[in-house]
Amino acid sequence: MRNFKVVWRDSNGRVRSSAVSYSATAAETRKQQLESDKAVARVIEVAPGADVPADVLEEMRAGLPSAACP
Repeated sequence: MRNFKVVWRDSNGRVRSSAVSYSATAAETRKQQLESDKAVARVIEVAPGADVPADVLEEMRAGLPSAACP
């Protein structure tokens, strides 16, 4: 089973990540919800029980647009 987390930068510039893992479809749905609230969001595949990698969080903090991130 593949696991995904959502990481986003909210309209206040705060970077957050999901506490739970999602299926690919559920993660995309959550991403769309966040983007409709003006957040910049990414879906990241993670190992079971793993957190979002630190480099992804740093990219989000640096304000890189989601299209520029792998």
